[in-house]
Amino acid sequence: MKYFNKLKVKVIFYKKNLRYAEDATIDTGSSITIIPSEIADHLGFELDKEIPTMKIVTGSGILEIPRKAADMMKINDLIFSNFVVGVHELPKEAETKVLIGMNIINQIKLIVDGKNKEFEILG
Repeated sequence: MKYFNKLKVKVIFYKKNLRYAEDATIDTGSSITIIPSEIADHLGFELDKEIPTMKIVTGSGILEIPRKAADMMKINDLIFSNFVVGVHELPKEAETKVLIGMNIINQIKLIVDGKNKEFEILG
């Protein structure tokens, strides 16, 4: 599916019979997918037992945030299972609440055509 202009997609997070849909920005500068606590709490994502916190670099400096285990996420017909997310609130000025980081981007083929302001995600 082709998208136009900004690297934004609709994602759906799942855990058992619960789901949470949200707009997301594909962010090649983020090593991990970042979600707000609202999503993590709604779905009951648990702290990653091996590494419960992680450090991230933001415009405000270095922060230590919770690392949680996500059950499943869908982008169109692509399904991602059993991966970790960082839990952090993006600034209110941000256009989305979720950043899709390199832990997910490395699993897809992302074609960006900046000249025509469009991109495509392939499995």
